[in-house]
Amino acid sequence: LELHTFIAALVLFPAAFCFGAIMPLVIAEVSDSSEASGVKVGFAYAMNTLGAISGALITGFWLMPFLGIGGALRLGAAVLLLGATWILGITLVRRRVAAITLVSGALAIAFLPRWNLSDFTAGIFRTHLARAYQSAGGLYARDVVFYRDGVATTVSVERAGDHLLLKNNGKVEASN
Repeated sequence: LELHTFIAALVLFPAAFCFGAIMPLVIAEVSDSSEASGVKVGFAYAMNTLGAISGALITGFWLMPFLGIGGALRLGAAVLLLGATWILGITLVRRRVAAITLVSGALAIAFLPRWNLSDFTAGIFRTHLARAYQSAGGLYARDVVFYRDGVATTVSVERAGDHLLLKNNGKVEASN
């Protein structure tokens, strides 16, 4: 489990570092020695706060219920890709780099493999299930009959042999 934690940290650190660097870079860009510097910095913080609040509301109450986890993640990746391409297009002399970034990122998003829904509903928040899941190599072979992401829960019905299992957020609530 420690190796998995290290690998996850290794993958997530660059993105977390870059996201953490955005606001200080914006503040450095908008602040200067003029008297209007405070207004510019305040506006930048206000827009950051407004974006964080609206992003959470839109994702939680609209995108997740209508697009599901996979669709919301794909849309988020596409928006980030467009933003990165726009910034590259503004800042670079050669705009071909931005076009190549946009096209390659769009292709990567379009050809992402379909989510394994039974992995999403494995219930690995329980320690004994997490150990079994890890020892099986991350394979969780159950047939997902129904799957729906909601505002507060993910509901699924899975077939395990002759049994049907009703799950909320990976926890079995009922079976036949």
